[in-house]
Amino acid sequence: MSNKGRITVKDLAYEVADRSEVSIAEGKRRVQNVFDALFELITAAKSTPDRVYINGFGTFKFKKRDGRTIHSNLTGEVVKVAPKVVMSFKASPGLQEDLNKKL
Repeated sequence: MSNKGRITVKDLAYEVADRSEVSIAEGKRRVQNVFDALFELITAAKSTPDRVYINGFGTFKFKKRDGRTIHSNLTGEVVKVAPKVVMSFKASPGLQEDLNKKL
């Protein structure tokens, strides 16, 4: 794992390859397939007022924000902010408990 506190696809590929006893290339392919599927599910769910729940991991929730007009503190200009979908993540109780045990 990288030593900067983040995990890359390469890190995950090495871990999957090691645990599955497959090549690193196959590990990367498997990781990429999982991420592609996850992104497709999340993207499909964001168009509805829905959520994506992954058992033992957590819940991705989506909230639609209406467009609005704001005043810029730097320039004093009136700026229009477009409507958007905001995603949040909440860890499952099991994952949260595991994370707190490691502190």
